[in-house]
Amino acid sequence: MDKYNFRRDEIWFVDKDERGVSELYSLAEYKQENGMKTRNDASYGKDYVLGKYNAIPNLKRLTEESVEDGE
Repeated sequence: MDKYNFRRDEIWFVDKDERGVSELYSLAEYKQENGMKTRNDASYGKDYVLGKYNAIPNLKRLTEESVEDGE
Protein backbone atom coordinates (compact mmCIF):
# COMPACT_ATOMS: atom_id res chain seq x y z
CA MET A 1 0.00 0.00 0.00
CA ASP A 2 1.99 2.96 -1.28
CA LYS A 3 1.69 6.12 -3.34
CA TYR A 4 3.30 4.46 -6.36
CA ASN A 5 0.58 1.81 -6.70
CA PHE A 6 -2.51 3.49 -5.21
CA ARG A 7 -4.08 6.92 -5.11
CA ARG A 8 -5.53 8.06 -1.79
CA ASP A 9 -9.08 7.58 -3.13
CA GLU A 10 -8.28 3.93 -3.94
CA ILE A 11 -7.37 3.03 -0.34
CA TRP A 12 -10.30 2.25 1.96
CA PHE A 13 -10.41 1.43 5.66
CA VAL A 14 -12.97 -0.17 7.94
CA ASP A 15 -12.92 0.81 11.60
CA LYS A 16 -15.05 -1.07 14.12
CA ASP A 17 -16.02 0.58 17.39
CA GLU A 18 -16.51 -1.08 20.79
CA ARG A 19 -20.17 -1.82 19.96
CA GLY A 20 -19.21 -3.65 16.77
CA VAL A 21 -20.42 -0.88 14.45
CA SER A 22 -18.21 -0.49 11.38
CA GLU A 23 -17.33 2.70 9.54
CA LEU A 24 -15.98 2.65 5.97
CA TYR A 25 -13.90 5.58 4.71
CA SER A 26 -11.23 6.28 2.11
CA LEU A 27 -7.79 7.69 2.77
CA ALA A 28 -8.78 10.70 0.65
CA GLU A 29 -11.63 11.46 3.11
CA TYR A 30 -9.64 10.82 6.27
CA LYS A 31 -8.67 13.87 8.32
CA GLN A 32 -6.05 13.78 11.04
CA GLU A 33 -6.73 15.07 14.54
CA ASN A 34 -5.47 18.50 13.48
CA GLY A 35 -8.03 18.60 10.63
CA MET A 36 -5.45 18.13 7.89
CA LYS A 37 -5.80 15.55 5.12
CA THR A 38 -3.13 12.93 4.48
CA ARG A 39 -0.31 14.21 2.30
CA ASN A 40 0.30 12.65 -1.12
CA ASP A 41 3.85 11.77 -0.12
CA ALA A 42 2.91 10.05 3.17
CA SER A 43 3.97 6.47 3.88
CA TYR A 44 0.45 4.97 3.69
CA GLY A 45 1.38 1.39 4.52
CA LYS A 46 3.67 2.28 7.40
CA ASP A 47 1.17 4.77 8.82
CA TYR A 48 -1.61 2.16 8.58
CA VAL A 49 0.39 -0.44 10.50
CA LEU A 50 1.12 2.21 13.15
CA GLY A 51 -2.63 2.84 13.50
CA LYS A 52 -2.59 6.43 12.25
CA TYR A 53 -5.81 6.03 10.25
CA ASN A 54 -7.89 4.58 13.13
CA ALA A 55 -8.43 1.31 11.26
CA ILE A 56 -5.89 -0.56 13.35
CA PRO A 57 -4.75 -3.81 11.73
CA ASN A 58 -5.11 -7.04 13.66
CA LEU A 59 -1.72 -8.47 12.69
CA LYS A 60 -1.70 -11.11 15.43
CA ARG A 61 -4.84 -12.70 14.03
CA LEU A 62 -3.40 -12.76 10.50
CA THR A 63 -0.24 -14.39 11.81
CA GLU A 64 -2.16 -17.03 13.75
CA GLU A 65 -4.30 -17.90 10.72
CA SER A 66 -1.21 -18.22 8.53
CA VAL A 67 0.37 -20.66 11.02
CA GLU A 68 -2.84 -22.69 11.21
CA ASP A 69 -2.98 -22.87 7.41
CA GLY A 70 0.58 -24.22 7.34
CA GLU A 71 2.18 -21.15 5.78
